[in-house]
Amino acid sequence: MAEQLKVNPSILEWCNKQVDEGNELKICWSGGGDSGWAHFQIDGEDVDNQYTAYLVDKMYELLDYGSWAGEFSAEGEAVYNKENQSFEGVDYYSEDETVLRDCNIVIQVPKDLWHNNLSISIEGNDGERTRIEARFGIKNGFLSGKHIMFIEDLEEKMQVEVDAVIDDFINNSTTDYRGIWETINLEPKDGVLKEDFLEYTINSLNIGTISTDEKDVYLEITADETLDDI
Repeated sequence: MAEQLKVNPSILEWCNKQVDEGNELKICWSGGGDSGWAHFQIDGEDVDNQYTAYLVDKMYELLDYGSWAGEFSAEGEAVYNKENQSFEGVDYYSEDETVLRDCNIVIQVPKDLWHNNLSISIEGNDGERTRIEARFGIKNGFLSGKHIMFIEDLEEKMQVEVDAVIDDFINNSTTDYRGIWETINLEPKDGVLKEDFLEYTINSLNIGTISTDEKDVYLEITADETLDDI
């Protein structure tokens, strides 16, 4: 059942008059993550007066996002329909989440490549090429040419392995892929010493996901309230 918006006839008449003059009335909103706002537009231009302020406040009540606090985002717009005497549109509500995705990425570092840690940065949004950046951390000493060559090969290997994990998630998950942003820090104590190399294993990656719901917005205007009540 639609929420009733009780307003003074002058507000209703004002909306109808705008439409009669060929104008489009619209309430827009956007927010989430502790901030958000709604605003009124006439023909795509922001307008703020006693009529629009009242209608925007009623839209806030209908949306019921409060202070916009939480790990979500919401946006939408509702256009005034004179025939129905209502603002009608769609609210797009999205929630972000990070899920752990199992994998088995093995990195074998030759024994003669001294290091205090191996850092791997993985970053990419949906629709972009994932960026991989690896580097050795050495407190005392220097990077040899062999270190540099290993890093170049590792970044290529990680590109293939990480892309495979992401593709598998996209193809088999019930939630939408949003991106990946992770830095993996490996130290010698985390590896397994083999005959000729130190072996690291990455068992999981954090995948950013997003789920979106569409909700119809219907803000009806009735003529039961006076302008003095605004």
